[in-house]
Amino acid sequence: MRKRFTVIALVLALVLLADNGAKAVSYPSADSVEDLARIVTYVVRVEVLSGGRVRVLEVFSGEIQPGDMIGVGQTSGFLDRFFRGLPTLPLTRGDDLVLFLTHWDGDSRATLLNPWQGAYRFPNSNESTLTLDAGVELENVLGHDRIRLTIGDLQQLAETNFGDDPHEAVAHSGLRPRSPAVWPLLLILCVITIMAIIIRKRKLQK
Repeated sequence: MRKRFTVIALVLALVLLADNGAKAVSYPSADSVEDLARIVTYVVRVEVLSGGRVRVLEVFSGEIQPGDMIGVGQTSGFLDRFFRGLPTLPLTRGDDLVLFLTHWDGDSRATLLNPWQGAYRFPNSNESTLTLDAGVELENVLGHDRIRLTIGDLQQLAETNFGDDPHEAVAHSGLRPRSPAVWPLLLILCVITIMAIIIRKRKLQK
């Protein structure tokens, strides 16, 4: 009898703890791309580095600049009454992702809004967002979110936050075509200069 009472008490305690835990780790969520972007601090395209850090490649929303380095913390919580433990977001060095991040006061790292929303894989690492077709859909990294994100959504976010003119949005958000490298031209110029000096010296020696 005492054993049965102990088992029942333990089961009740676990139920209460689970209920309290679910309330303690409840997160806000969104039903559309617009709502998600409105709630979070940054909407950025990033390259994953090591140690949970990322480098910002493109900015669609938020006070942050391309080239900035930020830490991305992991979240955990209850989804469909099941606890999703750490890590929620797999970060592999070199990954090209679009993240909807929240930066809470007093926290040194930014995090996803919740454990199941706001992480998408960019479709082509060699392209800028403005050069891709608006209908291209990004793959949901987390696999739990029903929000559909397209290149067109990102283009619209950039234009809304940085100007109606797409070129103006590019200038402010970092979505600019890569400028051609200068160092090959300088190298060619140096080689030509050196060759000219050598030829002149040989003529003077003759």
